[in-house]
Amino acid sequence: DISKNINFDPDDNSLTFNYRGLSFIDESQNIYEVKLSEVNGKWDNSFTTKYAYSRFNNLQPGDYIFSVRVKNSKEIWSDWKTSSIITINKHYYQQPLFIIGNLLIALFIFYYFYNYIQQRKYTHRLEEAVESRTRLLKEKQVELVTSLERYKGIVDSQSDLVVRVDANNKFTFVNDAYCRVFGKSKEELLGNSFYPLIHSEDRESTFEAMEKLKLPPHRESMQQRAMTVNGYRWLLWEDYAIFDERGNLKEVQGVGRDITLQKEIEAELEKRVRERTIELKSLVSQSPFGILTFNEHGFLIDFNYSANDLFGNLKDYILPKGAFNIYEDEFLIKNNYKDRLINLNTTKGVLITNRVLIDNSANLLYRKLYSRYLIYRIYAVEYEDKSKNLILLLEDVTDIQKTEDANRKLSEEKVRITTFIKTVEVERERIAKELHDGIGQLLTTAKLKLDIFKLKADVDKTEIDDALNTLLNAGDEIRRIINDLRPYDIDKFGLISAIEILCDRIKQASGLNIQFSATGFKGFPDKKKENITYRIVQEAFNNIVKHSKCKNAGINIIGSTKYLNIEIWDDGIGFDEDKVSKTGFGLSNMRERTSLLKGKIIFSAHEENGTKITLIIPLENNDG
Repeated sequence: DISKNINFDPDDNSLTFNYRGLSFIDESQNIYEVKLSEVNGKWDNSFTTKYAYSRFNNLQPGDYIFSVRVKNSKEIWSDWKTSSIITINKHYYQQPLFIIGNLLIALFIFYYFYNYIQQRKYTHRLEEAVESRTRLLKEKQVELVTSLERYKGIVDSQSDLVVRVDANNKFTFVNDAYCRVFGKSKEELLGNSFYPLIHSEDRESTFEAMEKLKLPPHRESMQQRAMTVNGYRWLLWEDYAIFDERGNLKEVQGVGRDITLQKEIEAELEKRVRERTIELKSLVSQSPFGILTFNEHGFLIDFNYSANDLFGNLKDYILPKGAFNIYEDEFLIKNNYKDRLINLNTTKGVLITNRVLIDNSANLLYRKLYSRYLIYRIYAVEYEDKSKNLILLLEDVTDIQKTEDANRKLSEEKVRITTFIKTVEVERERIAKELHDGIGQLLTTAKLKLDIFKLKADVDKTEIDDALNTLLNAGDEIRRIINDLRPYDIDKFGLISAIEILCDRIKQASGLNIQFSATGFKGFPDKKKENITYRIVQEAFNNIVKHSKCKNAGINIIGSTKYLNIEIWDDGIGFDEDKVSKTGFGLSNMRERTSLLKGKIIFSAHEENGTKITLIIPLENNDG
């Protein structure tokens, strides 16, 4: 319980600490950093280990704190975990009472020699003191024997295997757990060598590990297979050497545990890693991207089928034949990527280029990719052994580049058309204004003068009436021309009413039966869109009057929250859209104006079935 301080007798000074670092990745890869420090002292012992336990032997009396932290396979350290204060008490002869007693004895002896005469008076008291101390020593001796038996019991009850062997590798001690695992009694094991129990393939490595114990730090870990009652099992041993006063190896103590299950899991993981590696290689070979692998010096060492299809001759440039070095690639250097490529030093390093044009036909490596656009994705991959590779994913984006170029030209063409139509509208507005303010006023003045002349003159008024009718017809024609140039009806009445007035005029002028209907739409807030929509409808009816040879025509206007639908139809002779597109009839103008509205126009024309034009215009709250 790390929340409470712990006290041990002075002979219980060899401590084993058990701990565990939890990991969702692989606990077998955990590395522990262990530290035992003396409180308010200079003594400190720290080291790293793979094992979930640590033992410290022959600790001096004092107060200690044990600390441990763990690092997982991703090199991430946990926080330190610290125990409470662990106290190893001093021996009885280090206790204040014992020291004081000795001092008293010394004083008494000194006093005896100094005052020989007085000694006889205190002899009885001294004898009692000696008897008391003797009794105390006997009690301490009994406690010491009890502690030794208790320590032996603790060792024997351990689930881990605990053994000691002498310099000749013969058993001097085995605990009960070791006897159970190997199915032998202590009498059968003590005094005999442990080598016959080890698998023949592991004896040499075991012998080498035992020799290393003679060298600092006199600790060694080893894995070996041993013949147990359940057959050969993998055991992990943590050994340390014990030396005599002359520095000669006296004994080796080892603590072992069964790691057979761990070894089986590791073998299964290795098998899965190999299978996964094969799958990844298969995926790389079938990838639609060109994938090339370079060593840490930048030379090509591998490539997939797609990469070879792009270049066509990569086998001539792979080591050791050729010298395709990614650090010296002509087009990366030309586009200023060399410095960023050289600085791909981290495991997460990545370089993604913009579109690079292969514009040098003399480059033999890239000759198949001449005039193509490529995107380089270069990744730096660092492995556990600190080696590094560069992985290049190469993507041909020439088609995408061409599509964007076409879209850019289309956008420029739309801007040109918009500018042209705007210029035409401005010019029409100017001409309409001049006709209205100039010729229109002159005709009005001429009519007024004729009216006055008719009232005053005593002449034949028939010719005057003919002149007045001519002026009226000229005025109507000028108003029609003005309306064609600039639809003032939109400004006065709105889009829907302006289209209805247009239908009435065409009906009167042509004699056609024109039907009109409008529901769910009042108009655009933008007058520019209303003018463009009016022009499309006007162009459609002009074509009907000129070319359809129909008797009936009509327009249906249907509005919704997202779209404005306009259907214009007639029962005339119809037309062939391909032929008409070549000869004109205003269809291109209608399409251009519709594109300015971000809308769609659909022509449906069949001979003997008439013509139908559907105009779909998105409203302000819908850009689709």
